Amino acid sequence: MEDCRLTLLWLLGAKVVWLGALDTESLSGREQALIDTSLTEDNFAALFDFDAASLLPL
Repeated sequence: MEDCRLTLLWLLGAKVVWLGALDTESLSGREQALIDTSLTEDNFAALFDFDAASLLPL
């Protein structure tokens, strides 16, 4: 179960890096739609379902 949580956290980090590297002003409509879709609550549900935040040293 810990491996699953670590993978989910890794994927979240990859998404943050990907979105941080984009110049959103120059994106086309389809590219902006992809970003909007990747930020819906459904895409983060697994993080909550598996309590991935419990692995973070807070």
